[in-house]
Amino acid sequence: MASDASPPLVIAHRGDSKREQENSLAAVKAAVAAGADMVEVDVRRTEDGIFVCAHDPDLSRLAGDAQVIADLTLEKVQTIARRARVDVPRLADVLGAARFRTAAGGGIGVLLDLKPELAPADVKRIAEIVWASEMASNAVFGLRDPVLLSDVRSVLPEARTLAFYKNDADFDAFVAGGVDAIRIWDGDQAAMARAQSVGMPIWVTAGGPGTEQPVGAITAERVRALAASGISGLIVDDPLAVSQWLRDIVNGA
Repeated sequence: MASDASPPLVIAHRGDSKREQENSLAAVKAAVAAGADMVEVDVRRTEDGIFVCAHDPDLSRLAGDAQVIADLTLEKVQTIARRARVDVPRLADVLGAARFRTAAGGGIGVLLDLKPELAPADVKRIAEIVWASEMASNAVFGLRDPVLLSDVRSVLPEARTLAFYKNDADFDAFVAGGVDAIRIWDGDQAAMARAQSVGMPIWVTAGGPGTEQPVGAITAERVRALAASGISGLIVDDPLAVSQWLRDIVNGA
C-alpha cells in the first residue's frame, strides 16, 4: 500500500560524496544524476574575498596541505588543489552548475552550509552572489547564528533559511526570527522532540553523534523510520540509494 505522506527531501551531503570527491563540481553533477532534490555544499572565504566550497578550514585532509583557506588567495588554493588532483570550486561555479541543471530539466536546489567564521558582510555578499546566479528561489541558507537571518533577508527578503543551531538560546532565537527549518543530528532525540513541539520542519543529517554511523551514512531501516516520523529533509552521502528507498516506501514496498 502506497504512503500518503510526502517523503523528505533528499539532500546530497557535500554533493554525491559517495561517488565523487566531496564539494566538487563532479559531486554536484552526480547528485543531479542520482535524483537528489538538493545538494549541500560548505562555503568558506579565501584571503582575497572569494567564496569557495570546502568543508574543512584547512586543506590537510583534502589535499595534504595544512594551510588555512582563509589565509590563502584563490589562486593559491587552486594551485594546491591542482597539485593534489582535487577540486575546490568557487561558489559561483557551483551555483552556475546547479542553475544550468535546473534550466536543462531535472533541476536541483542548493543548501549553503555557511561556516562559522563568515562575517555578516560575507553572508550579504553570498546572498548577492546567489541572486546574481539566478538561484534565489533554489537556494537555502544554512546559518549558525540567528543574527544572520536579517543579513540574508536584507539582500533576499524571501530567502529560505535553515538553522544549524548551537544551543537552546539560539534555537529560540531562530524560531522567533522566522527560520524556515531546523537541522538536527540523527542521534539527537531531544532536539527532534523540541523541534516537533514547536511545529518546526526538521532536516536531519544522517549518521554522526549519537549513532553508530559516520556522518552522512544511513541504513534503509533508519530511512524508513525517519520518513515515518515526518521529517522534511534528509542529508545523506548516498542520494541514489536513499532516493530509491524512499520510492519504495511511497510505493508500499
